Amino acid sequence: MTEGAAEESNGSVVVKREPGERRGFARSPEEQCSPRSPQAVASIHRTVLPEKALPAEDTPMDHWAKDHYCFQVALINQVVKPPWIRCFGSLGTGFVGVRPDRGAVTPAAVAATAGVPEATAAAANDATAAREAEAGGGADAGAGADCTSGAAASTATCTDGAEAARAAGQPGECLVPADATIVIFVNAPGAALQTRGGRTIDGYKDALDRSQRTLEWSAQRSDKNNKRIEAIIGHCRRGGRVVVGVRSPSNRHFQLLGQVSHIDELQRARFLVEHGDHIIQERGTRTFHKTITVACLNIGLRSGVGLAAARYPLKGEARWCSACCYAPPKALLHFGELQDEGVAAFQSPARASWQRERAKAKLEAKLEADSPVVPLKRLRCKQPVVKEEKTLSPPRVCVKAEIADDEAPPRPGPGMTAVKLEPPEEPTEGMSPEAFGYSMAVAS
Repeated sequence: MTEGAAEESNGSVVVKREPGERRGFARSPEEQCSPRSPQAVASIHRTVLPEKALPAEDTPMDHWAKDHYCFQVALINQVVKPPWIRCFGSLGTGFVGVRPDRGAVTPAAVAATAGVPEATAAAANDATAAREAEAGGGADAGAGADCTSGAAASTATCTDGAEAARAAGQPGECLVPADATIVIFVNAPGAALQTRGGRTIDGYKDALDRSQRTLEWSAQRSDKNNKRIEAIIGHCRRGGRVVVGVRSPSNRHFQLLGQVSHIDELQRARFLVEHGDHIIQERGTRTFHKTITVACLNIGLRSGVGLAAARYPLKGEARWCSACCYAPPKALLHFGELQDEGVAAFQSPARASWQRERAKAKLEAKLEADSPVVPLKRLRCKQPVVKEEKTLSPPRVCVKAEIADDEAPPRPGPGMTAVKLEPPEEPTEGMSPEAFGYSMAVAS
């Protein structure tokens, strides 16, 4: 150890750190998405903590997830006979790995999981025990080596399996058991965007080619180091089982699309912002966007938060939007046979949900129009008194209307003089008897 070197003991692992050595995963976005060199991998292996052991039984959170994500559990029960336990990923995300619940993990299963012979696994176990003895683990190290039952046995054997995988040149961070089944969940392109906690968690673009029996699949945006997608590809190449389920826009249930035969055309995740690019900052935060899309919507953008322009590179810490600043890892999944139910669910349009929403909006508008009383907004503070003056309208006068007689003579209008007709006593000169009789009849 050179001068000024520091030595730290963390449990059963001795970590040696040189002056100026960068520890952990404190790297720039470009370094996180770029392939690691052998020197970088060796440096990480010297400084990281031991890998998490595979769970021997369901945790309380797993029991809650099985009750909450019932539609994903229903699909898993179709492809894996219950009871089963989670061993990779988690429910409620894009994929999960499950294995039959067979109790404690045996050394043979660990060797098969790592894909190496049992002799190599035993050598890795001896090397681990030797390092623990040098670290001064004492009785704790011996107890860890002699543990043979329950969850402790599972933890010890799974850690040894990671060491065996690393000895064989395989990554030990994302260890998937050989008997595990990885289930990939995909939403149809016509499905509505899903949100969680006011944040959009959907918006992936998957394409299905029925003639070629392939699916262009986008993995999780949070997989910036490509660990999870590489673990899935490695599990499939070792002969592991990988299946895909699809959920249609009009139904919450998942339909089985098919079993994956092989995976190729891997596109790794990458950071999209380059030097000199103009970016957008949410005011009051350190969150930056390259191009705001529907997948970027969060509580701040929905409420109309202020935006500001900036330019990359930035000074200080920055939180990059995973939807527009990173390209998610992608891969091409090949199927031996496609299920008709899954294909129909993937290609189903979003007309059913659109028609339901439109009918609901029409019904609400009709009820509001038919309601005689318009609901008023409730005032939750003291309001000033407003005096309303009532204007008195002139009183109405009742006028009796009589029906006019058709045979009665018309009443004289303005500018007309009423003349009383009296019958003549004797006919005048030149009046014929017929005219005299007519005048008498009119006068009477």
